[in-house]
Amino acid sequence: QLAGVIETTSDLVGIADLRTGELIYLNAAAQELFAPSGDLEHIHIAELYSVAERTRYVDEVYPVLRRGDTWTGELTMLRHDGTTVRVLQTVAAEIGADGEPERASVLGRDVSDERAVLDELAFKATHDHLTGLPNRSLLVDHLELALARSARDRTPVAVLFIDLDRFKAVNDTHGHGVGDLQLQEISARMSTVLRPSDTVARLGGDEFVVVCDDIEGEMDAITIAGRIRAAIEDEPIVIDGTSMDISASVGIAMSNGGALRDPETLLKRADTAMYRAKEGGRARTEIFDEAVRDRTRRRVEMSAQLQTAIDNDALELHYQPMVDLVSGKVAAVEAFVRWPHPDQGLLTPTEFLDIAAEAGLDQQLDMLVVHHACVEAKRWHNQMGDTSPPVHVNVVGDSLLAGTLSQRLDQCLRA
Repeated sequence: QLAGVIETTSDLVGIADLRTGELIYLNAAAQELFAPSGDLEHIHIAELYSVAERTRYVDEVYPVLRRGDTWTGELTMLRHDGTTVRVLQTVAAEIGADGEPERASVLGRDVSDERAVLDELAFKATHDHLTGLPNRSLLVDHLELALARSARDRTPVAVLFIDLDRFKAVNDTHGHGVGDLQLQEISARMSTVLRPSDTVARLGGDEFVVVCDDIEGEMDAITIAGRIRAAIEDEPIVIDGTSMDISASVGIAMSNGGALRDPETLLKRADTAMYRAKEGGRARTEIFDEAVRDRTRRRVEMSAQLQTAIDNDALELHYQPMVDLVSGKVAAVEAFVRWPHPDQGLLTPTEFLDIAAEAGLDQQLDMLVVHHACVEAKRWHNQMGDTSPPVHVNVVGDSLLAGTLSQRLDQCLRA
């Protein structure tokens, strides 16, 4: 009865001579995977495992059997056709007169499908779904290990924070589908120019981070940043027949040979340097320093203050007359926004428009200016009739690319 159960079970059962490597017995389920012909005489037990797993068997499994204990674990085995199968198995051995394991009895179960599902779930939890690159969680793990090695070896680690320039305009103009394809292409390009030891991850949106250890210093990091930017910028990206030139701003932060151990601090510093690169005109590489951090902190504070000013309608318009030099009459006026800042006084657009763009406030600002210009134009028309001057208003390029400007203008005019 016991033999019948062993022969018909779906579990894998086998017996092997550990001294000669000869297979003594495989039940039907095991024969189906490893010896469909039923011929066990010409199969050595080593042929059922890859080279790496044979080494593991010698180093990990055999010592347990030699002590007279039972080993349980997962091993990757080779089917008769050369493909792999992951087997959760329990191995027990008979000890010979010389104290060495003589025969091994193995009970196993094919867990390939289960492991594949678990591996897929683990991959999804640690990788970006769009590009297949590591996500922030896995990036931080890799960075922690790199910083630990840095502290031990006193070698620097570089973090490169990469942000694509004007990527929002791509999504607004061509749609998110094209934007996603562009991100996939850029991910592939970056991966081809990095060293095997480097880690590239996507944080989300158009932000990528590269962790580089085993470098000499800043110049190595700058060289790697140059290769990344060249891969992104040298050749236009062509999608559905549309050719798009794209550039990237890169910020670099260094660990200073083990002095810095916190991954989040290093990421923030690289992010700060990246924003400095954008301030400098985009398509640039900047290295973090304390002055950059202070400037970025002030810009973050100002962006929050600007949002409050827009929400509270605290901005004002000044009007510059456009005079007809023949008649001396005002032919039109041009509206300029001013921000009465509570601490810095009256600010001109050159002092806060870039901040508005970075914070995504530029279109809100546009509509606020258009609204006030319409109100003033209506008031002047009521006072002066047809002699009231036309009002000229500037809008930022992103408002034109967004595709909703005419609708918003229509709403302002009707109001």
